[in-house]
Amino acid sequence: MVNYRCPKCSSPHSVGVDKIFDGRLIFRCSKCKICSIVPVTGSMDEAYLDFLDRYESGTGVADTGDLKLLMEQERIIRPAKEIDAFMAAANTVGDQLLEDVLHSQQDYVVDFQALEEPPPEIGSGIEGLPVDEAIINVLKGKKIEHLYSFQEQAIKKILQGNDVVISAPTASGKTEAFCIPVLQKIAEEVPRFGSLRTGKGKVSAIFVYPTKALSRDQLPKIKELAEPLGARIAVFDGDTPESERSSVIESPPDVIVTNFDVLHYHMMHRTKFSRMIRTAKFLVVDEAHVYTGVFGSNVHHIIARVERLAGKRLQLVAASATLPNAEEFCQTLFARRMHVVKGKGRRGRINLAIIFPSLRSYRSLALDLLRQTTKRKHRTIAFASSHLGSELMAFYGSRQGVSIRVHRAGLPPTLRKEIEQQFKSGQLMAISATPTLELGIDIGDVDAIISNIVPVNRLTQRVGRAARRGQQGYAFLALGNDPISQYYKMHPADYLSD
Repeated sequence: MVNYRCPKCSSPHSVGVDKIFDGRLIFRCSKCKICSIVPVTGSMDEAYLDFLDRYESGTGVADTGDLKLLMEQERIIRPAKEIDAFMAAANTVGDQLLEDVLHSQQDYVVDFQALEEPPPEIGSGIEGLPVDEAIINVLKGKKIEHLYSFQEQAIKKILQGNDVVISAPTASGKTEAFCIPVLQKIAEEVPRFGSLRTGKGKVSAIFVYPTKALSRDQLPKIKELAEPLGARIAVFDGDTPESERSSVIESPPDVIVTNFDVLHYHMMHRTKFSRMIRTAKFLVVDEAHVYTGVFGSNVHHIIARVERLAGKRLQLVAASATLPNAEEFCQTLFARRMHVVKGKGRRGRINLAIIFPSLRSYRSLALDLLRQTTKRKHRTIAFASSHLGSELMAFYGSRQGVSIRVHRAGLPPTLRKEIEQQFKSGQLMAISATPTLELGIDIGDVDAIISNIVPVNRLTQRVGRAARRGQQGYAFLALGNDPISQYYKMHPADYLSD
């Protein structure tokens, strides 16, 4: 930004210029502290001439202290005492990261709160589960002695043949809650000797995930529970090599892991894959909240086509971390009433701040947040709404010394996996991501989340990525300078209740 000569103290380059989100300019001298807010009707030089006129006339020019009061009155920045009250209420006084971010004097702190819940309710011991001893042994091997209450409820309802939707926080164990009963029911029909499979296989269950990355991330968890039962699992999607596809078709697995695009394509073209899935009895839809709008209506009809192909009504199981209206949503998506199992509680506390960039751009705010979190060794995911946005965040972050890489759709699977492993092992301090990491991919400990403005259910999903191991976490919603962000700046309750 250009610096100008001060009309009062005559310092040649002491007058700096800040642009307010509404287009006005703040001229202020770093030497004698005079300042003025000037509307822009032409170029910046013309605005500077207006500043000089104001000084000469003695109207519209004040000192920096008066300017600060004016900016507080116009909600350009938040009064320090209000920020201190926020922090005192959340018991975060003395947290240096929050002190620096919330008192930046460049942004308006829209809202700040601590998200803290009691731990999830513990259910019965695993010994009492009505499942195969092999599953019990797997759980014991993972040091699990008790299930959460919602997991126990879901397992029993699914074993009873009910259609079930599981709504529980991120990383609370939803995968185990639907995998254990579905695999148990499959195992009861699989001819085997111990864990050794006998006889030819057939597809009994279809597990659907919204992204290929999530499918492959969840595969080891599913296999860990399935293999001791002799059940076979395979992924079939756009990243599956041709040789593996042929193997899957020739020797059908008990569980096929895929996505709705693949199901639609193969049913439309009546391929061998579509004939293979006719024997399915279970359809599991993870991250069900993704299927909204036109996409959701398409998925509704794909599910109906799968059932027509199978010639029977499938037992449906859905799961999500962000379905406050789970029963209504699933009745619309799946065209049937479903039993709702809700899990509550989380392990770690998250400090959530909603920030509006009054005197800078959204990207400048997001980069500053990235610097602040990573310099304190907080492993961070910075979300962007596009490939370009994620690439720019990583580019400018790297230039400022942040250890960061991009994780987005379109990258080769091996490269995505390499980035995930580097972050999980601590070699990488930050990831600039599109919504690919919004879902349940396991990338280890995440301490901080930086998000652009998205619907609140997606923000909840993103925030749920932090503090999954019980540590304290941070989540920053960086609003933009657009009209929607300006509205939510003034009405944060409307955003949080949408």
